[in-house]
Amino acid sequence: MKAIGWSALLVVQCAVAVWPSMALHAQDRPALKPFVGETTTEFLARQKGMPRPPSQAALAPVTIVADPGGHFLTTSKINNTDVRVLIDTGANVVALTRDDARQLGLSPEPREFTAKISTANGIAFAAPVLLREISIGEVTVQNVAAVVMPEHRLPVSLLGMSFLSRLSRYEVSGGKLILNR
Repeated sequence: MKAIGWSALLVVQCAVAVWPSMALHAQDRPALKPFVGETTTEFLARQKGMPRPPSQAALAPVTIVADPGGHFLTTSKINNTDVRVLIDTGANVVALTRDDARQLGLSPEPREFTAKISTANGIAFAAPVLLREISIGEVTVQNVAAVVMPEHRLPVSLLGMSFLSRLSRYEVSGGKLILNR
């Protein structure tokens, strides 16, 4: 028992003796150097101990040109599936056709059509859903409120304000719609 006690004391004494020299060496750490392929902004953030800034590609706006009728039709990725959409600033929420909803694996039961929706063709009842992710090019929004419309009530899915309002900015100018995340 005495041998174990003396060994423990010796370890503690050695640790105390080494500790001050370790502290001095930690302060004398060599200067950071940029990694191959690292941008200046990324390097400066790493020097300051900050998270890596978003890449410029992620910050680039997406531009959609209007069709001859002035509509902004595009292909989006909804839950990683291509869906053709009409971008509609007058729609409160993303509204999916029944066919697009089925393509996404969404098949609401008739009893789930509880959301009262006012459309150009009158009142309809839609099924509320939450979409995991919607992307148009590099612009991505997660957890987007949407509705599934009844059969034959909508010719194309609408990308409404439940998506657009989550962007930092969107702008219509000169026949183009510009989306910024």
